[in-house]
Amino acid sequence: MRPAAILVLLGPKGAGKSFLGRLMESELSVSFIDVESIFLSLDDPRDVTNGYERVADEVAAHSAGGSAVSLELTGASEHADELIERLRGLGSVRLVRVDATLSTCLRRVRDRDASVHLPADEALVETVHAACADSTRDHDLTIDNDTDDAGRPLTRLRRLVEHLAIGEGRTLSSYRHEDAPALVEALEDGTVAATIPVIPHPYGLEQARSFLRYRIATSGRHDVEVAFALRDADDRLIGSVGLEGFETSGPNAAELGYWIGPRHWGQGLTGAAVPVVLRHAFETLALERVNARTLVGNQASRRILDRNGFQHVETRLKDTPTRDGPRDTSYHVLEQSGWLALR
Repeated sequence: MRPAAILVLLGPKGAGKSFLGRLMESELSVSFIDVESIFLSLDDPRDVTNGYERVADEVAAHSAGGSAVSLELTGASEHADELIERLRGLGSVRLVRVDATLSTCLRRVRDRDASVHLPADEALVETVHAACADSTRDHDLTIDNDTDDAGRPLTRLRRLVEHLAIGEGRTLSSYRHEDAPALVEALEDGTVAATIPVIPHPYGLEQARSFLRYRIATSGRHDVEVAFALRDADDRLIGSVGLEGFETSGPNAAELGYWIGPRHWGQGLTGAAVPVVLRHAFETLALERVNARTLVGNQASRRILDRNGFQHVETRLKDTPTRDGPRDTSYHVLEQSGWLALR
């Protein structure tokens, strides 16, 4: 069964974490755990151990059966990481950094209903804000929540709980930092790197974590997802299909890239995923053109492009450096009009 998505909203007091949690509950059907309310119900609201124990119990109850859930934490407590690790045993944890300026946080704390929040004077708000700013955690998404406009944050949060289906329980969804071990499993033998030279070899956890930081940061520049992890029915990463090169591909254009771990070759999964991403490119992102390239001789990749209507543009000799020396590269393009004609 696909594990429950557990979104942990991390940020300073007054950043609007509870507001976003309740917004997701009403708009995305993601149950919200109000951590402050749990602590306020304790005989001693300062009892962090007992409070986090109850928080974990609430998350377990609400996420049973695979239901998505969110909760809010400042993350400044020394016990916060212990709670996050415990939550990883209950589902797939996605860490969301919620940012707001100190002045905004101070204003919100000053104006909110103090009876439903833990006490927080200006000195505490400033201290927690500084601690959050210094956090070195790897976040799966960063939300600038400095305005009171909820539309854009909600659009960005949507990517962490929604996915594109490609059949038989397989999906396309956002990358997450917890994908690092699965990335290593898929890429460590060098088979995929032999056909996609930008993938390093050898490939270990250091390379996986570095890639995930890069991929999550670059995808985060867009309000909707552009680069997808291909996942099996248990939500484990087994490949990738995505769009990149928005800055270098020309106006309203991007480059398509894809790979799948060798254990899953021959199952038609990439062939099923690419049309879904192309629909996303032309309908959701409103692109006018998608480019692609493949090493000459990579017949499996070429067949995918041909089946999806890509037109061969040119072949550049010794254009791509690889571990075995420069290789010839075949360049292709799919215009929106050509994609529409195939539908």
